[in-house]
Amino acid sequence: MQPRPTILLTSEDKAICVKWSFRILSIWAVIVIATLTLPIFRSESANVSRGQARDHAAMQSEFPSRSLDHFTRDPAVKR
Repeated sequence: MQPRPTILLTSEDKAICVKWSFRILSIWAVIVIATLTLPIFRSESANVSRGQARDHAAMQSEFPSRSLDHFTRDPAVKR
């Protein structure tokens, strides 16, 4: 086996590597934080829409085939 060649880095090269590594680490941190917090924000809006869907379904089961004008006697409700 041959030994790997070594590349000597200058202090400027090392600084560039540190900056690059910090940027990549920051990007990954943002991705992880967004992935962890996204379900929290989505669950609130999802619960609202589920609640509205439940209310709508309950309303339809309560008044299956009748239009609301039967109860209000207002022809504008038919539209």
